[in-house]
Amino acid sequence: MVQNPPVPAHWKGFQPQPGDALLIVDMQADFMPGGALAVPEADRLIKPISRMAKNFATVIATRDWHPDDHCSFTAEGGQWPVHARAGSPGAAFAPGLVLPPRTLIWSKGSEKTAEAYSVFQDENGQASGFADKLADYAPKRLFICGVALEYCVQACALDALKAGAKAGYKVCLFPQLCGSLHPPALPLARLERAGVVLYRV
Repeated sequence: MVQNPPVPAHWKGFQPQPGDALLIVDMQADFMPGGALAVPEADRLIKPISRMAKNFATVIATRDWHPDDHCSFTAEGGQWPVHARAGSPGAAFAPGLVLPPRTLIWSKGSEKTAEAYSVFQDENGQASGFADKLADYAPKRLFICGVALEYCVQACALDALKAGAKAGYKVCLFPQLCGSLHPPALPLARLERAGVVLYRV
């Protein structure tokens, strides 16, 4: 079984600073245990992410929002089972996840011919417009959490580094608030080498 970092019971007084933004990646029902593309123990993240989100002035939540014939599905030649079909129960946010009313919801993977692990662009390099939208909030630090670490979380973080270099914000990751399909050490090391600040609390 994948051993993800333990979720701390308390956050040792962590409080976001002015200019901090939180990006919650793909905390959807299909990625929870029992879902179509389950990330082990991802449900353990629901409560702490909900608690963390309420403390941030800027919160963005991404979601896979696929058409029925999306290219990532095995029936279409992709590598994943059918998941997160737009409007389906599996595409809904995980039961129990509490997002502040001010949360910006950003859908990705809506074009059937393009995989989109990152919220910033699809795998064909087509920009989504998210970088410009995020810049409107003028963040100083972007904190990232969610699933799956080695896929969508990693892709978002690496693209955020590029966007942040231009827009002037740092990219941070909460390892304890990320779930992965495989052991997390390698993607965490890659992200840290790239310049992402691993914010262990």
